[in-house]
Amino acid sequence: MKLSFKIFPTVLFLGGLAGTSGFAQAPPASLKGFPVPEPDLVAMGIAKPGAAAKLALQQLGKALYWDMQAGSDGRTACASCHFHAGADHRDKNQRNPGHDGVFSEHEGANSTVKTSDFPLHHLAVKDDRHSHVVSDTNDRVSSQGVFRSDFLDIVAGNAVDSANFAIDDTPFRVAGVNVRRVEPRNTPTVINAVFNRDNFWDGRADFCFNGSNPRGPSGTTNIIKMVGQTPRQQGPAPICIPFSSLASQAVGPPLSAFEMSAAGRNWRKVGEKLLHLPALAPQRVDPTDSLLGPLVPASGPGLTTTYRALIQAAFDPDYWDDPQEHSFRRQRKRSGNWHAREREPVHVDGVQLLAVLGACHPEV
Repeated sequence: MKLSFKIFPTVLFLGGLAGTSGFAQAPPASLKGFPVPEPDLVAMGIAKPGAAAKLALQQLGKALYWDMQAGSDGRTACASCHFHAGADHRDKNQRNPGHDGVFSEHEGANSTVKTSDFPLHHLAVKDDRHSHVVSDTNDRVSSQGVFRSDFLDIVAGNAVDSANFAIDDTPFRVAGVNVRRVEPRNTPTVINAVFNRDNFWDGRADFCFNGSNPRGPSGTTNIIKMVGQTPRQQGPAPICIPFSSLASQAVGPPLSAFEMSAAGRNWRKVGEKLLHLPALAPQRVDPTDSLLGPLVPASGPGLTTTYRALIQAAFDPDYWDDPQEHSFRRQRKRSGNWHAREREPVHVDGVQLLAVLGACHPEV
């Protein structure tokens, strides 16, 4: 079975509101009920038309967002750092040593963050940057992820990847024992993140999803090799799905050796693993959940459906129904007419982007 890419709808950044007079501006309007612009995946030939297909798309996204099986350790999901008001409120092992790789004198790996630790840059007069510096540290309060390991392979039917953990991961080490690594930046909230034009703190999750990495049009890789009308036109084609910075963001953490993954894992392995595991298998789902409730079994954990079934329900068959290994057929709209493309090998198995098919946050 061949899979390619999917994106979760995101929207244009909201522009400034018109001022009433002078420098005065009207207060921000409520976002409640505000329509969320999104790419027309049906017109792009990616998603199937109809309410049932859109529901499957949303269910796929939410399941993948919460599924701990997506992490190399079988215990770390995208939601692991977003479950409290859409952000991370944990206080144990939430400190990163900063750019010098050395923790401050009185704190270290696996320590507990305290109120007295703030502000990290303490001024005698807090509103005067020229005042005396009482204390300072380049340590960062952030979000813990996974233990350092090198990816070996997935294990058939198992959510835990095979990996080498025999690595000294100083400075994330206490008494000769590695602890979970901590990202250099704190997890931003996902609440209303769909209204951000770009995502991540530095905006590197691009408005335009390239189907492969967070960098948008500047990304150097493509997952699809388009075939032109002549051999001279063959080659990688730029992919751009607009209003999709959340999809751009979603392809980062699952492969990060700090956040969710053993180092060296790729999307093909993530997809191959999840396609052969029951969705949310180790987790109980609230039967009243707005999207996943109808898929909750009468008893026990997990869902009554699979990722394979959700993908088939949501996406055009050209993106998953392929009788030839490493090949696919894609249609493209030009001047109002559909032009069938010849079959051409995909650079990497389409299943590499399974986690992006649901791309993150269907309800925020």
